[in-house]
Amino acid sequence: MIDDVALRRDSLVRILEVVRGLGVGEGLEVTLARVAAAVVDVLGFGAVVVNVKVPGDGLVVSTATGPPEVRDMVGETMTHEVWLGLLDACERWGELRFHENLAEVDALGGVSYRDPHRTHYLSASPDGERRIWQPEYALLAPMWAGENALLGVLSVDLPISGLIPDAEQCAMLELFAGQAGAAIAEAARIGDAEDQQLQYRAVFLDSPIPTAMLGLDSTVVEVNRAFEELTGRIECELRGLDLTAVFGAETRHAGVEDRRVLRVDDEERWAHVRVQRIESAYGTRFVCTAEDRSASHLALDHLRLRAERDDLTGLGVKSLAMTELRERLERQAEDDLVAFLFCDLDGFKAVNDGHGHLVGDRVLTEIAACLRECVEDGDLVCRLGGDEFGIVATRTTVDGIEDLARRCVGKQSSVHGRMSVGVCIVPAGSGRTAEAVVEAADSMLYRTKGDGGGNWRSTVLGPAVGKLS
Repeated sequence: MIDDVALRRDSLVRILEVVRGLGVGEGLEVTLARVAAAVVDVLGFGAVVVNVKVPGDGLVVSTATGPPEVRDMVGETMTHEVWLGLLDACERWGELRFHENLAEVDALGGVSYRDPHRTHYLSASPDGERRIWQPEYALLAPMWAGENALLGVLSVDLPISGLIPDAEQCAMLELFAGQAGAAIAEAARIGDAEDQQLQYRAVFLDSPIPTAMLGLDSTVVEVNRAFEELTGRIECELRGLDLTAVFGAETRHAGVEDRRVLRVDDEERWAHVRVQRIESAYGTRFVCTAEDRSASHLALDHLRLRAERDDLTGLGVKSLAMTELRERLERQAEDDLVAFLFCDLDGFKAVNDGHGHLVGDRVLTEIAACLRECVEDGDLVCRLGGDEFGIVATRTTVDGIEDLARRCVGKQSSVHGRMSVGVCIVPAGSGRTAEAVVEAADSMLYRTKGDGGGNWRSTVLGPAVGKLS
């Protein structure tokens, strides 16, 4: 099974190279053969039928590639009217047309088609999720000469993946069909090299995919409009720049990676950057494509934020507190004291039992707000679970940390007024783990509650035994 990701990675570069040569100094027959070969070799389909308009009112199968039953269609014709009816009966996939069974529309009369033998198709999906391509399916890429005026149709079958083409593969086919149509029309009209620049501009400059042509030194030579929009710079500002000035970290040839786009307006944009080397009649060149991934990165950041935040209080969750505590212990300065405050509401169960969970939730929200008021910039307040909260703080004195504990004990909600706090203070070089610090703070909390609650206790953990105060 051919790897779809590897196939798509090379497709755009190869399409650019193929389209530049379509119809350049070649007759219509050669151009049609090159179109069919590109659909098979570049776009990942095992069968393609190229229908082109002929004098009169019909489209003829001029070229067919694939199994013998597909190649036997060469020479068959369908009228322009039947083609329009067939396309109208199909499901629209952008500019493409899809149908699950052409036999259902054959009532129109004159519909010519062949389904390759079933042995050419998968019997089960390799990942169990994407739909398998069936023999009855048809995917058509019309090439228009004007409104309701067909120039030709590319009919594809047998996707190499064995599955229904995904959105990216369909977009590639749609783009290629448009440019192949232009090449066919030009080859039929004049058959000379004038179309090369038109095709280049249509595929490269007008492509929705941000693309830049590079020199051998990786500097930008030319860009399309989509690349200008992504980067927030016009071509004259980009020309001569190294890619590192556009995407930050060094971007090597043939690399494939997500990069932050360095825009002058500081708007956060991300791109999946590919740099590919191509060899052509014009020598070695490099092409950079930058698929806009901004939306997916922002969505991922949103999901990550939600995973780190408590839905009720908006505070961080326990895992965030543990990560922060570990990092502070690792980078602790010599004069810094890192502390963890374990806060718990006394008798909170009675609030839920006596007033209901909605009131209990209100209490937790108010306590979270109170704890935020107690801390300083740089402190982290988290909800550990239930009615337990934690604070990660750094101070230069024990008094500074104990003052924070004292303020937390003094805070209360409108319904519930008692809080107990256990504090663990860690000097630099203690070698203590985050888990040991939290456990010590929990022990202090337990002793505070044993004394009746509504107060705080602290311990200082050094390399040896800590002392209580």
